Amino acid sequence: MSNNLQTITSKLWAMANELRGTMDASEYKNYILAFMFYRYLSEHQEKYLVGNNVIDVEKGESINDAYLKQAVGADLDDYLQDISLSLGYAIAPNDTWESLINKINDAQVIPSDYQTIFDNFNKNSGIK
Repeated sequence: MSNNLQTITSKLWAMANELRGTMDASEYKNYILAFMFYRYLSEHQEKYLVGNNVIDVEKGESINDAYLKQAVGADLDDYLQDISLSLGYAIAPNDTWESLINKINDAQVIPSDYQTIFDNFNKNSGIK
């Protein structure tokens, strides 16, 4: 098992080094930390949505799917305002961590999507 873990660790480091390309490791760390924090905020928002009965999640449905289904059209602004007032930030349904992972898994993500989710996050954080 230890050898298997070592092999996996080596492969992960090799992939990370390949992804960062010519970027300095310390600079790469800043990007990774930003994504880790964004994931935390997205998952924290999901807990808020369910814990405060902001959305109704049907049996077998993911929190993200319920959020995508319920926070649409004119209601989206109300959801974002409520979330922002309570949490100090708001992540739109299409910009959640799960939505991003689904796009990646479906090969539908493009590089500008990353900038868009962070821009939307900044805009929604200013909602009052």
